[in-house]
Amino acid sequence: MSLRELHRQLDARATADPDRFGFGYQDGQHPWAFNPAIEQARETLVDFFAELHRRGMPRSVLQIGLGRHGGMHHAFRRFADHVVTVEIDERRVADYRENNPIDPEGDVFVVGDSSDSRIANAVGVGFDLLFLDGASTFEEVSREWELYAPLVRPGGTIAIVDGSQDLPEHRHPFDIDRLVLEIERQWLRPRGVPMQRSGFERRICHYVQPDDGEVGHALVRPDGFVGTVAAEVVGDTGSFRLYACGEDWIAIPQEHRAFDRKELVRGEVAVALRADSHEQLRSLVEDFERAVPLLDEARSMLAAKRPGDALRIAQDVATRMPTLRDSLVEALAICPWSGAILRALGTLALAGERVREAAALLRRAVDYDLGDQQLLLALAQLHLSLMDDQDGARTLLEEIKARVRQVRLQSTCHRELEGNVLWSYPKLLEDVHGVLQVGAHRGEEVAAFAMLEIPIQLYIEPHPEAFAALEARCEEFGSGAIRTVHAAVGARNEERTLHVGSDSAASSLLPLRAGYALDMRQTRVSVTTLDDLARQGAFDPTDYNLLFVDAEGSELEVLRGAVDVLRHIDVICIGVFYEPVYDGAPMPDEIRSFLLELDDPFYLRAHEPGEDPRRGNALFRRARSRRWR
Repeated sequence: MSLRELHRQLDARATADPDRFGFGYQDGQHPWAFNPAIEQARETLVDFFAELHRRGMPRSVLQIGLGRHGGMHHAFRRFADHVVTVEIDERRVADYRENNPIDPEGDVFVVGDSSDSRIANAVGVGFDLLFLDGASTFEEVSREWELYAPLVRPGGTIAIVDGSQDLPEHRHPFDIDRLVLEIERQWLRPRGVPMQRSGFERRICHYVQPDDGEVGHALVRPDGFVGTVAAEVVGDTGSFRLYACGEDWIAIPQEHRAFDRKELVRGEVAVALRADSHEQLRSLVEDFERAVPLLDEARSMLAAKRPGDALRIAQDVATRMPTLRDSLVEALAICPWSGAILRALGTLALAGERVREAAALLRRAVDYDLGDQQLLLALAQLHLSLMDDQDGARTLLEEIKARVRQVRLQSTCHRELEGNVLWSYPKLLEDVHGVLQVGAHRGEEVAAFAMLEIPIQLYIEPHPEAFAALEARCEEFGSGAIRTVHAAVGARNEERTLHVGSDSAASSLLPLRAGYALDMRQTRVSVTTLDDLARQGAFDPTDYNLLFVDAEGSELEVLRGAVDVLRHIDVICIGVFYEPVYDGAPMPDEIRSFLLELDDPFYLRAHEPGEDPRRGNALFRRARSRRWR
């Protein structure tokens, strides 16, 4: 399997089914909604798999730590015949078995404590790759390294995931980072073996097993080293679990299986409360759980246009719980994405007549939960009733509408669409109000643009049979804003030969080069230009700002005949050929040069080969952006 196909399959997994598998990679998560399908940063994996590919992709893998949804086990099985995963949480193993097809020979799960030597003795020997990703302290991972590194064959790879890199504010090595340095110093350098590092976020540190007959021994703990203090459970209060973390006392919801302070930095915890003692923390949790439903009621009163009742409830909470606000301000400092804390603090601010503070905090809460309609209504009424700010309310609703569209575009592109580089850049679609496609064929993109809710669409296709199918496709998804034009488009008005293949998708105004065996017949067609179609009233160019061109080698001719139309375009998605398939077809650099030489030029944003490596798609956007901020 090629690296490109491997990453395509992993991207598909990352976006396949958020309910069963989570969504995205570690580095693409939103705070307060941390649920990656693959618990690694994508660029880190790209670097790591490239290095494995250079060494020879492993056929047998030993993984320590399954993770939430088993994304890395799934990744390893794309190229390895045999993957053994050790996981202490039986529920995670059961969930993976339930949601994935299992090969008894290829998918092996060992449930147990990875630090138990009996587990290490049971998993086998001679692995091509050891992937340590099950623990986060110096002691735990050093124990795993000592137990499992000897099970890797000479020449195999030993990899350690360094989650400590998720904490950029720490300027000194600690925990896994320090362990890796000690493995280098005590074990690898004396043997002349380099440690390599892939990526930055959740960096993967890896080396090749030396062939010296000795593969592992106990590390000497460095003098003066103090690792991250592990959290200790001290009890439960309400729906929260209380932890002692060094000098801090932290409470998080009981739904979390365990607590690691790094989780706060990664945005994995929905709400966290902090105090200086066990009793203070217990009292804070009790106050918070009493206050939340009352403050929810206050916001519902505000949304129902009863600001007086909302202020009364907020004042009552502030009076009965005088220390709550200061405690929540401190909690927000360690958990700044928490919608629960932002909502509570924003509503409490009404008690002190700090309406602008309330508006700012509730606005942040809306950003983290765009689906909370009551919160949005409450915030709008705050602007109208308490701030007498109609412009602010109007701006708020416009911003939220834009954010909702942004999220919808991202979700649709990532979950529903594939096969074109454009779908990898949903940001470029946010302000698209009309799409003009030349070479629409049978309407393969019509469903995509309908899902993306682009209001105005025009499809142009010269092939008669393909055009009939295109019209039917547009009627299926269409409305009055979807139109079709039966025409061949080029650089000038002229009579040309349309070369029609048995596969209508290969129809072109250019002949195939010698050596490409396709049955082709010829028919004469009238060629026009996009500029002439616009002048004749076939369409209004101001309605369109995305140009989509797939003209089987005539792409540059289409652009040359669209100089006036291009003045209204912001984004161009165009087919390109990496080797000449049609006589006279331009190479990508010719298209790029033409677009750069325009008075208002376009710059290449991305390009990507298709399933046929001879061709692909390129994405250009206007250098002087007229619509993006």
